[in-house]
Amino acid sequence: MQATNFAAVADARRLELWATCPDSRLRDAGRAVALARGTPKLRHWLGVALYAEGKYDEARAALAAPDGPGEFPHVRRRSYLVLTLSRLGEKDAARRELDALTEDLRSVSRVAWPELPDWAAARDGVHRGEPPVLWRKK
Repeated sequence: MQATNFAAVADARRLELWATCPDSRLRDAGRAVALARGTPKLRHWLGVALYAEGKYDEARAALAAPDGPGEFPHVRRRSYLVLTLSRLGEKDAARRELDALTEDLRSVSRVAWPELPDWAAARDGVHRGEPPVLWRKK
């Protein structure tokens, strides 16, 4: 049985809260960026924290890092990449990334359910005004 690193879990939860909390009294993107930069195991959160801080060019660079070979597609990282590309006005690139992520999710047998709201936000950002369809038709 693998031991749980409670400090790493706590750091990840704290970073998520600071970067994405809807309550502005709890959100602190600057602290989230500092924690993500100082904790290599939280590298996938750095782009999310930079996005929250409004540093979209830096966020794009951090979020564009590929998943490891054979690794489950990191839905949160890729969803925030879609949102970042949209903020930067790169609508075609955002749509391609969203479509690729959606296809990857279709091909796996398990889904990281807590990350699906991130996918939904990315979908809404790219397909604003279009009818809501969960999966692209072939």
